[in-house]
Amino acid sequence: MYWYHFAHSGVEIETNPVVGDTMAENFLRLLKHGLENSGHGGGGKLDELERKTMEKSLMLYAEHGFNASTFAVKVCTATNTDIYSAITTGIGTLKGPLHGAANEWAIELLHELKSVEDADKRLTDMLARKEKIYGFGHRVYKKVDPRSDIIKHQSKLLTEREGAT
Repeated sequence: MYWYHFAHSGVEIETNPVVGDTMAENFLRLLKHGLENSGHGGGGKLDELERKTMEKSLMLYAEHGFNASTFAVKVCTATNTDIYSAITTGIGTLKGPLHGAANEWAIELLHELKSVEDADKRLTDMLARKEKIYGFGHRVYKKVDPRSDIIKHQSKLLTEREGAT
């Protein structure tokens, strides 16, 4: 979140968590309120549905099991290297477009889409050309990612509530 705010607006925020916050609460507080309160990173009551959605999302990522970054960290630590090298290895693996960066690419695609019709045409064309659609599909799950129903439900709740943008 520090890098997000700094890269997007040049603001250096304090990233110390609010005592008693969960990881999801801390993440949302820094994301939403980092600019409002650059001295603490807190400020304001968090939206309960957003908090629950973030907690479920983090649990689904944790449940993901033996993915590329986890494997890379395990291999790195098996060499008896230091913890900093192991964490750097995991982060480097997450950066790849076939792993963690797929989420970023998916968001970029969503921002490019202008309407439902544009999305339908664009995705149909991409599928016809057999292009990868980052953030959708997974090489481990051949038919469906079992986590997707949970996050789809949360997304639906977020978008259907009053005042959603």
